[in-house]
Amino acid sequence: MNEETEQLEKDEYSATLLILGDELEPKDLTEKLGIEPNQSWRKGELKFPDSDSVYETGGWKCFIPAEQEDLELEEQINWWCETLGGKASIMQLLEEKDFRLEMNCFATNAFQIPPDVLEQLSKLRLILTVFIY
Repeated sequence: MNEETEQLEKDEYSATLLILGDELEPKDLTEKLGIEPNQSWRKGELKFPDSDSVYETGGWKCFIPAEQEDLELEEQINWWCETLGGKASIMQLLEEKDFRLEMNCFATNAFQIPPDVLEQLSKLRLILTVFIY
């Protein structure tokens, strides 16, 4: 098997932290979490410069760092749980303000998430959303 074939057959996973909410203020959320998002927007902002399309809700999205991208999905989720571990009370307050807190995942193959990792997600009030492609 050549390198190109191996690359095509390699399983790929991605875990992204996504927070949505009508009252979301990206700068405030960034300060509270101590993490810079890759993308953020307020409700009503234009999606594209020359467009009439606006965001229906505010959003804050942070991708897994490049050095973590090759990890299995369980390990990526675990990395996020460790990174956010001291922020459980902040996450709970966000949920109480009706923000949607997601661990947004993509996978190219089947995977397993053990109970202890699911428990960590639960403590952080994160909904596990998975897309398999």
